[in-house]
Amino acid sequence: MACKQTVLIWEQLERFNTVDLNTDFTVINVDTFFSNIKQHLNDVEGIILTPMDISKFLNCVDISSFSNLKAVSVCGAGINGLDVVELRKRKVRVSIIPQVTAEPTADLAYMMMLAAARNLTEALEISKKGSATIDAAYSKLIGRNVTGATLGILGMGNIGYCIAKRAMGFRMKVLYHNRTRRSQLDEECVNAKYCNTLEALLKQADFLVIAVPLTAETRKLIRQPQLALMKPTAILINVGRGSVVDTDDLVEALQNGTISSAGLDVTEPEPLPQDHPLRHMQNVIITPHSATATVECINEMNQQAVQNLKAGLSGGVMNIEL
Repeated sequence: MACKQTVLIWEQLERFNTVDLNTDFTVINVDTFFSNIKQHLNDVEGIILTPMDISKFLNCVDISSFSNLKAVSVCGAGINGLDVVELRKRKVRVSIIPQVTAEPTADLAYMMMLAAARNLTEALEISKKGSATIDAAYSKLIGRNVTGATLGILGMGNIGYCIAKRAMGFRMKVLYHNRTRRSQLDEECVNAKYCNTLEALLKQADFLVIAVPLTAETRKLIRQPQLALMKPTAILINVGRGSVVDTDDLVEALQNGTISSAGLDVTEPEPLPQDHPLRHMQNVIITPHSATATVECINEMNQQAVQNLKAGLSGGVMNIEL
């Protein structure tokens, strides 16, 4: 009987994995790996981990030190610093699963839009204090409509397109800016209009939803000059990557009224320090990078990530191989 291939499962995925890997592989976790790192650097042929695990992984281990590595399966859409070009040179196969993450991420973007537009954080606090307080503070609850507003989408990939589809239910005017323009059919299906420049998008959007991946080109793409182009009533939502937005410039823009408010599922750094200004602003909603935190999404991501790992190690076809 052939020996099972050894795979390393990193921390977060180990906690939330719903697929039994032991049937097909010899599985080692982080603690086991570091208990005999020299041996395991030779044994491990596959690695499976989440995008949020990647930074921790790279801080702990030089991935080039794995002598027999054949496949890396990322259980999510982002690669967050993983050097895919170098891995390809070493004939290590790398896969991601962006399709599964798109729908729940789009749902969370709308949760944030609605919560920010209708001052949900303040409304919840006021409602707990009783009716007298509600009467006195009613002016603080007056928000803005999502229905009929102009939605600007920065990044019209899988997530951005799912966001655009949902906008039809709110009768929103949809504008987008993307590295490459979508087909005419794609645009017509969601009534989206393309902006040739980022500046044109920023000037018109009542809601700006950031859904681009982190690359050299998108790092700190949104800084003070870009924020200054936005409407003072605009709401910024980031479900892409925290480093796409300059955090210090965003703090300043929110403090001085350059923009109205923000909803952030991703931040830079992540997580934010407890004393960070963004944590204490009434006009900011922060969630802990939890866009894909649904039972259905986690189950599907796990299944696809494991299938990709099996394919990568057996010479089969990986779903979205980089």
